[in-house]
Amino acid sequence: MCLCKNLLIEKSFHKLKTINDVVSRRSDCDLKPQRDKVNICVIDDEGFPLSDRLRKLGYIHIDIKYNFIDISEYCDYDIILCDLDGVGKVFDPKKQGLAIIEQIKINYPSKKVFVYSGKTLEGYGELPKDVLYIPKHLNPNEISQILDTNCSYLWDPVEAWDYIYKRLIDSKISAKVIAVIEDRFAESIIKKDNLFEKKQINYKEIKDIAELMGCIIKIVSIITEVI
Repeated sequence: MCLCKNLLIEKSFHKLKTINDVVSRRSDCDLKPQRDKVNICVIDDEGFPLSDRLRKLGYIHIDIKYNFIDISEYCDYDIILCDLDGVGKVFDPKKQGLAIIEQIKINYPSKKVFVYSGKTLEGYGELPKDVLYIPKHLNPNEISQILDTNCSYLWDPVEAWDYIYKRLIDSKISAKVIAVIEDRFAESIIKKDNLFEKKQINYKEIKDIAELMGCIIKIVSIITEVI
C-alpha cells in the first residue's frame, strides 16, 4: 500500500489541515532572514570575490566551484549561482554555463538557480524557466537582498507552501496527493514536529517527487526552529 493511501486512511476520520490552519501562527515565526540555514554554490572559473562579504552578512555556507565536475555535487545546495563564460565548455561550447544550469534544473527542478554573469545572454541561448539573472556588478548588499527574497520560503511557512504547491503542480501530482502533503506540512508547522522524517517516507513509492520531498523536509525543519 502506497504512502499516500496510508495517510488518507490515517486521516479518514479527521479533517485534513490546510495552509489556512498555519496562517494564524505566522506571527509566531521569526520571519527575519535565516541566512545561516541557506547552502549556496557559486560556479565560476574566476572564483567569487564577494564570498567573504556575503559571509559577514550571514550567508556563511558558500562553496565555490571553478568548473562543473559531476551533477551529484549539487544535491545539497538551496541556491546555485552559475557564470556563463568559461564554465561548461566541455559540454556545450556555445551555451557554456547555460548548459550547466539546464542540467541542474533537469536533475533538481525545485532548486533556485541563477545566471551570475557580467555578460548578457545574447549568443548563449534562452534563460530556462524559473532561472533568474544576477549581474556581476551588483554589490553584496544588493545580492543579499535578492537571496533573502528568493530564500524566504525556508523560514516563512506561507511562502513555503506556495513554493511547494507550485512545484507539485508542475510535477503533475494529483490533487488528492497534494492535499495529503499539505496536511502533513501544516501539521508539522502547527505541532513544531518534523512529521516529514525520512524514515516515515517510502521514497520508492513517491519517486516522482523524491527530490522535492527532500526540499520539504529541510523547509519544515528550519521553520519549526524559528516558531
